[in-house]
Amino acid sequence: MIESPVFAGNSAATARSATLGTLPEWRLEDLYPAPDSPEFGRDLAEAATAAKAFTGKWRGQLNDAAGAGTLARAVAEYESLSDLLGRLGSYAMLHYVGDTTDPARGKFFGDTQQALNDISIGLLFFELELNQID
Repeated sequence: MIESPVFAGNSAATARSATLGTLPEWRLEDLYPAPDSPEFGRDLAEAATAAKAFTGKWRGQLNDAAGAGTLARAVAEYESLSDLLGRLGSYAMLHYVGDTTDPARGKFFGDTQQALNDISIGLLFFELELNQID
């Protein structure tokens, strides 16, 4: 049986680390300054608020929007919201994979994923209704 370094004892992980040397790290400051930064919290709250507003505005209205010529506006709003959700999720994931052994990073990633899933569930209608338009 081959021993995986992921499941090996500390000595194997230490030896692997010594062999590889200093590994590169993501520069995540372009996305957010830190996981607990006000910017990250603000964007997560903004995403939740925007998703609720989007749902209230467009749920059950896409077919009518297509007929009225305003469907492009709905798609643009959805794309903007998707970009924000993607930015939040990308930051959380990249921060976590920077050190998957750090429990604080794992919790941050899990909490962020849960929040993004909660937001995304409310947006499922969009693609379903969009697919129903002739």
